Amino acid sequence: MSNHFIKKLSIENYKCFVSREVELSIPDGTNPGSGLNILIGANANGKTSILEAINYLSQTKYSIENSLSIGDFNDKDSEIKIKGETGDFRCKMPYPGNYFMSNGSELSAKCRDRKSPGRFLSSPFQANSYFLNRTSLEAR
Repeated sequence: MSNHFIKKLSIENYKCFVSREVELSIPDGTNPGSGLNILIGANANGKTSILEAINYLSQTKYSIENSLSIGDFNDKDSEIKIKGETGDFRCKMPYPGNYFMSNGSELSAKCRDRKSPGRFLSSPFQANSYFLNRTSLEAR
């Protein structure tokens, strides 16, 4: 079991990104600065969008749905997909004694069909987030 550092970030249909994978450095535990990542480039090339994508991976469904805007979609008819791949890490479920292993998390978000019954006051977006390769563990 290693850490929860994101090694690879995949972004689809988010802001300026149609489809993009970003490899990130993670600390090696011995060399200072080995996990340093620097984002450089001209304005409007996606530096802040990468940081926002990473932030979305740690937010709740409710937070994501209420912070998205239609301008966040590169194509409003397609889903936003953000995936962060990490080393294996252990998570504890909200109920006692249940644990699982994962190696990342993923988010998908889409525009909600506002014509559906009962959707008038709900968020205009539907988001789902989940852990990757989830494997149950014995209680420890």
